[in-house]
Amino acid sequence: MAYYMQRVEYKHSKGMPAMAYSSKDPDLLAVSKRLIKELGWTGAVNLDFIKGSDSEYKLMEINPRFGASTCFAYRLGIDLPFIFYCLAFGEPLPFYEAGYDEGRMIRSVIPTELVYCVKDRSHIPILLKNFFVPGAIID
Repeated sequence: MAYYMQRVEYKHSKGMPAMAYSSKDPDLLAVSKRLIKELGWTGAVNLDFIKGSDSEYKLMEINPRFGASTCFAYRLGIDLPFIFYCLAFGEPLPFYEAGYDEGRMIRSVIPTELVYCVKDRSHIPILLKNFFVPGAIID
């Protein structure tokens, strides 16, 4: 199983978040693996969880497809579409470990973050400040 995790710290409308951080959480991974196994799922899946005030994960939705933020996984070194290409055409599967750095800022400036700024002008200073974050991934 190839996977990546991201943490979103502020609300956004829908679709790809304007800003997120790469994340690794063994508890979330265990919950996700158990859910996928119980569903008997094979193929691409995007699971959205929220961590409650009791520190328990609550499942928000299951998307049986590549998520909008698949490009983030690719930028972290995990090529999810290539894995499915290999499965479809009988090619050897690449081996992936969750070897990406935790806490890397991932941004979707155009159009997502800019649209967010139009909807919530209080985000504009954050938008400008984030341009100076070293190592941020901007898509």
